[in-house]
Amino acid sequence: MTRNELKELWFSIPRQENKKEIRVVSLESHTDWFIVRVITDVVGYYSTSSAGFNTLNEAMKFAQERVKNLEGNYQLILK
Repeated sequence: MTRNELKELWFSIPRQENKKEIRVVSLESHTDWFIVRVITDVVGYYSTSSAGFNTLNEAMKFAQERVKNLEGNYQLILK
């Protein structure tokens, strides 16, 4: 299959028209470190990023700043 055929196939996939938008900043606790993930899944695109931290204080501060500074209504989820 050629690159152009793959591209045509990708763009011919039906998209969800009534898709529920997801905007989440999640903070996950592991044994001795923490991960903050920012997930944006909206009609126009999907985006995700993550950052690791050694202390809960650093992770919480980062997560709260992301919720405050990102456009849209992001939810903060603690796991």
